Amino acid sequence: MTPSPPSWARPSAPLSPATTTPPGSYSAKSFSSTPKTPSPSSFCAPSAPAAPKNPFDALVLSKVDIKDATFSSALDFFKQKAADQSVTVSFVPQLPEAQMEHTVTLNLSNIPFLDALRYLCQLNDATYKVEPYAIVIKPASADSSPDPGAQ
Repeated sequence: MTPSPPSWARPSAPLSPATTTPPGSYSAKSFSSTPKTPSPSSFCAPSAPAAPKNPFDALVLSKVDIKDATFSSALDFFKQKAADQSVTVSFVPQLPEAQMEHTVTLNLSNIPFLDALRYLCQLNDATYKVEPYAIVIKPASADSSPDPGAQ
């Protein structure tokens, strides 16, 4: 009588009918010459989350219709339009009061939020910069070069 192989030498899964071998014998297919090792990623902790994306990248305003409104009220309109799409916007205007009260008219459709804001700022001789917690609005004369934060 042939002794059965030790338990560590037996295949862990039953052999399929196509590869069935007589009881007590094992094919070379049932054993791997190289042990399977988990990939290095399975040992690592989950990777750190990527830097948060700019929430304004996906924000599109379907209609902007501002007629003879103050720059300040236009910013409030933009804030409300963003809130309608579950995006919180905080503006920090660093403009003189007269510039905040300047009237603007703007009529746009299906435009990315930051493009519409750029047009609004151009109407009031201002620029903007997206900071981590707010959008800062400054006079264009304070920074004559194009704003790299404006996209």
